[in-house]
Amino acid sequence: MTTEFIDRVTKFLEWKLAPTTSIHGVLMDVFGVGVLILGKSGIGKSECALDLILRGHRLVADDMVFIQKRSPSLLLGSGF
Repeated sequence: MTTEFIDRVTKFLEWKLAPTTSIHGVLMDVFGVGVLILGKSGIGKSECALDLILRGHRLVADDMVFIQKRSPSLLLGSGF
């Protein structure tokens, strides 16, 4: 019981205290892979995202994308 509790608390703290940053861009789910579209304001990132949505892909975040580093090789992106 104690070992399980310590394991759960450790995972929770690693998740809560993971390094995060926010980026101006559009995050899309294209065939199950996260695609981050970056560029200057007004360059057409949202238009590109709309084109991908029309082709069946999913919008994850528009304008402000929050990135969290979960491990050396895993980044998690979201819109909140």
